[in-house]
This record gives sequence, structure tokens and C-alpha cells, in this order.
Amino acid sequence: VLLFGMVLSLTPPIHPDYNSLVTLTKNLKFLADIINISQRQHEEKIKANILLSEILDLPTEKLSQTTHLCVIWFGLLTASNTVNNHKHGSSSSSNQYYVLLLNEYLVISKPLNDKKKTYQFVELLPLLNLETFITKSGDSSCIVIK
Repeated sequence: VLLFGMVLSLTPPIHPDYNSLVTLTKNLKFLADIINISQRQHEEKIKANILLSEILDLPTEKLSQTTHLCVIWFGLLTASNTVNNHKHGSSSSSNQYYVLLLNEYLVISKPLNDKKKTYQFVELLPLLNLETFITKSGDSSCIVIK
């Protein structure tokens, strides 16, 4: 593409091959863009498969119906449940979850072993029907998923 772009820039517009060079350069640019997109999608699929392979007991049959898996975000989140008890004050318990946000699913799992990066499957939520809310309390934010 760069080579033909340079040849085009050095070719006078009155040259008999100029229009053909313009068409060729446009078509090569279009083809290069398609190849780059395809390569990026392939790399995203490999990344998704690697991350999904770390989750034990994942129901892969649901994911296999998705034609293109794309990783949007992944990492550890802390789920905290605060119970207000007037007799005993306020108590809270926290749990770590490994969350994998894909283009069509939210995968929730529990960490098993930090060194091996393995996780136990908890839930697979299709994004199509999810409702999410973000609430703030002081310096912290909370994401509520329904």
C-alpha cells in the first residue's frame, strides 16, 4: 500500500495509468484494512479462549454459539455484603470474584489458586438481559447487576 501510494504521489494526474493507480491504491488499502481487522479479531479470540480456559467447569456449549468472542475487561472484583444489625452494629463480609466481561457475556468465577491462575465457575450471564446500576457511597463505587 505504501509503495503504490508513493508511486501514485510521483505520477502526474495526466499520466494514462494515473486513474488505474488511484483505484489500485484504494483497493489495496481496503484489503489491508480487512486483513488488519481479521487479524485483530483472531487475536481477541485467542485471548478470550486463554482466559476462558483458566475457568474450571465453564459451560462452554453456551459460549460456542457466539461467533466472535471479544474480551472487554477482566480482573478481580470484591463483592461486599453489608448487613445492618442494630444489636451487633454493622458487619460486612467480602468475597473476591474473577470477572471476565466479554462482548456478549459476563463470566463470574471464584479464584482457586493465585499462582496457577485458576478459577471456579460461578455464573454465566448474557449481557442482553442484564440491568446494571452504579451507586456511590463516599469514596467507593458499587456496581449492582440484576
